[in-house]
Amino acid sequence: MQAIINKTLSVLISLVMVLMMIPETEFIANAAYENTHTNTGNQREDIVAVAETQKGYHEGANDDTKYNRWNGVINGYPLGGYGYPWCQCFVSWCANQAGIPTDIIPKTAGTYTGSDFFKNREIWQNSAGYGGTYVLHRGDIIYFSDSHNVNAPSHVGIVTGCSNGYVYTIEGNCSDAVSTRGLSLTDGYIIGYGVPNYDEPIQKATTLFVTPGYSVSDTFFSWNAVENADHYDLKIWKGEHWVGDAYHVEWGLKDTSCNLNLPSGDYEAYIDTTVGDEFQMSNVVAFTVKDGTILSVNASYSASDTEFSWVQFPYGSPFNVLGNSVNTLFPSFSFIMKIRFVLYLFFILKMRSSEPWVKHSSALFSCLRNRVPS
Repeated sequence: MQAIINKTLSVLISLVMVLMMIPETEFIANAAYENTHTNTGNQREDIVAVAETQKGYHEGANDDTKYNRWNGVINGYPLGGYGYPWCQCFVSWCANQAGIPTDIIPKTAGTYTGSDFFKNREIWQNSAGYGGTYVLHRGDIIYFSDSHNVNAPSHVGIVTGCSNGYVYTIEGNCSDAVSTRGLSLTDGYIIGYGVPNYDEPIQKATTLFVTPGYSVSDTFFSWNAVENADHYDLKIWKGEHWVGDAYHVEWGLKDTSCNLNLPSGDYEAYIDTTVGDEFQMSNVVAFTVKDGTILSVNASYSASDTEFSWVQFPYGSPFNVLGNSVNTLFPSFSFIMKIRFVLYLFFILKMRSSEPWVKHSSALFSCLRNRVPS
């Protein structure tokens, strides 16, 4: 038996030594991630669609990414000048892939250079946390600051939507990967937005795009402008279109986007564009709205509270008795016990029943009794 153990250890040690000898400079992380989007000519939608093909891409050692390799060498950084922070490079790469020229979104690796590009052209908007009142659109470029200083941008991403006081983004170099997240519009970390002068040609036909939300968040509808259009009517069916009456109609829209909160279910929608005495129907988009609960976690340290807050289910939840945070009730939660509590919370919020709270309490307090020390 001892001989088997010694032989196994020898193999493991040899494997580790071989791995340590592989040069880091020869590795470009996740090179297989390709842009599979076909551009439509709607640059706002195209840049978001390109970015979404990259979700999950993770950097290699020393910030090595294909976005930096595309952008070029910056002297003084590792990997021969390719190992630098890459959030702005990601935005520039997506713009390039979407066919957006550099006089609309610049090719740069610097968040200062990127934000100044928009400020110098007077197409910059401060965030709500810094006195701004701008209404966000998909494809806007969002800037952040670790120091909460509007003149010191440290991170950047692409806006994918906005609803219920939250902005939703897709970002490169977010936890070392291409990731999505939602933040409160008043969060001091968000300092402002670049609003690119996208080339949005007037088209003769309307194309509808739909980004489904959840039962607790808005579904986003957008479409291109049509020359000489008087207005647009957004028509939504629950189930198949033209079967029965429309579930909901937004009449006389002048803008080319709309946010709506819809209950869970399967839908079909299209746009009727009115030009004079005639109207034109767009493509029909089928989509599904799922049940959902928005949970936010404000992580802390072992000596201080971690706060959990959520948006309750539309049909009610036994957790109504807890208000909108956990830390005020259970300040002594350990990290592992908090994870247990969150998992139980998701289980309860997913339940469709309206059974009394007492039927669920035993499982909860069993979880509390079994907590481990911090």
